[in-house]
Amino acid sequence: MDSILRCATFSFVLLSLLAAPGAAAAAAPAGGAEPAVDEAYRTGIEMRRRGDDRGALAAFQKSYRANPVPRTLAQIGLAEQALGRWVDAEAHLTEAMKATSNPWIVKNHASLEPALTTIGGHLGSIAVEGPRGAAVDVNGAPAGTLPLDHALRVPAGTVVLSVRAPGYVPMQRIATVAAEQLAREQIDLVSLSQAPPGAAEPPPSARTSGGTPAALVDPALPGTGEAGQPPPGQPGLWHRRAAWTAAGLGAVALITGATFHFIHEDKLSSYNRKDASNADVCNRDAAGHFFGPADCADDYNGAASAKTGLIVGYTAAVVFGGVSAALFLTAPSERAASTTASRSRLPSPERVLGCGPGPGQLGIVCGGLF
Repeated sequence: MDSILRCATFSFVLLSLLAAPGAAAAAAPAGGAEPAVDEAYRTGIEMRRRGDDRGALAAFQKSYRANPVPRTLAQIGLAEQALGRWVDAEAHLTEAMKATSNPWIVKNHASLEPALTTIGGHLGSIAVEGPRGAAVDVNGAPAGTLPLDHALRVPAGTVVLSVRAPGYVPMQRIATVAAEQLAREQIDLVSLSQAPPGAAEPPPSARTSGGTPAALVDPALPGTGEAGQPPPGQPGLWHRRAAWTAAGLGAVALITGATFHFIHEDKLSSYNRKDASNADVCNRDAAGHFFGPADCADDYNGAASAKTGLIVGYTAAVVFGGVSAALFLTAPSERAASTTASRSRLPSPERVLGCGPGPGQLGIVCGGLF
């Protein structure tokens, strides 16, 4: 770690001297393509010298919005490196170094190349495969839609993948990505639909001219009407389906909360680590500036973000769990629903009155059904 910090400090000092207005003017030939630096760029350089990397990044970003040149983009990447934003730092520094004909990039290539190598040592790659159209988030940030056209660059270590698609149960998975290595993750989502598979079609000989199976046209059979129609939907079925759906969402929310809980504890432990003299390695002043290794800010901010995630996850788990329990408790029992439906399908008795000869040849007997 000490060697990395010394290398980053040396690179920054060298680039700062070369980025000063006088040096920039000397580097750019008369009438060259590289314009003069603006006030925001000078402010960013001065803040970097004072150790205010966060303020310097904001100043460089302001300068780049007004005048997007490779030199400013390279400084943005170096400021992000100092803040431990490895993915953004690599992307911006790589893009800046593509300007191989730019005078400032050419002159400072020998200093930029080691910085890019150091950044790459903190990153790995992960290839995600799954259902087409599913949205992918990495550590809570949108990363694209499947299928991805390239592997994702992520900070080495623990990575939280979230994959969601309409009609499927969202999934979260914790993956471990080694520095400068490629990891692969296959995601298989579970459908929210609980519909049973369709029954096989009856053979043509079992159908009537109207297309209804002959075995179902007898109105005397329980469960069918005069036209052989199937019985109405089972009462209370939507309660149970909604209850199971809420239970599934509650389980996903609980896993989400536990995942962010794990990340919060890991980041917090890293930020609160001690050195050999039992002194805090990472420190932060009243103005919010961090002192210590470059990963201190990343650990602190990561712990804060993970705390929000675990609160949301656990709260959602309680809400969905309560909804699921309420739906299960209020749903009619299957036996009661079946009995009610069966009674509603039985034919109503008709009033019948008739008379006929009684036993032998004397008298008449009458009877009725009511």
